[in-house]
Amino acid sequence: MPIGAFVVAVVLAFVLATLVSAVVRTAARRSNLAMDVLKKVRQPMRAVLVIVAVWIALRLSTETSDWVVAAEHALLIALIIAAAWLIGALAFVVEDAALSRFRIDVPNNRHARRVRTQITVLRRLTVVILAIGAIAGVLMTFPDARTAGATLFASAGLISIVAGLAAQSSL
Repeated sequence: MPIGAFVVAVVLAFVLATLVSAVVRTAARRSNLAMDVLKKVRQPMRAVLVIVAVWIALRLSTETSDWVVAAEHALLIALIIAAAWLIGALAFVVEDAALSRFRIDVPNNRHARRVRTQITVLRRLTVVILAIGAIAGVLMTFPDARTAGATLFASAGLISIVAGLAAQSSL
């Protein structure tokens, strides 16, 4: 009965996502940041919850076989991608909150423009590092590509060090 387990898992994941959204919506009445979290994180959170629920249902309702191993590998890859999407959405919420503190529609807005530029650079850097990390994570799931994945993780670390050093002068 794996199909029934999958349907139940997906329904439970959506119910859990709806409950989390309701709690955040209650907090959003008092906070703009919570409303921004609700808007930007809803879809990636649902994706992560559905993937995890399907994975658990697969584990509990099937015997180990070749197709189960392949399906679990596909779910692992999907989870890595969805987690990167969720982390990116959370990072964008934080960056948007920082951007909202600096208005550029006022006279003598040089500092605000400078900070907005720095935040924009950090946003782009965040996207690049998350993409490289997700690609490396996916590659690490394949035994033959582990070396390439490790190399990408190392390059992401190197990119962040170089960007941090380069940003010191501009920050």
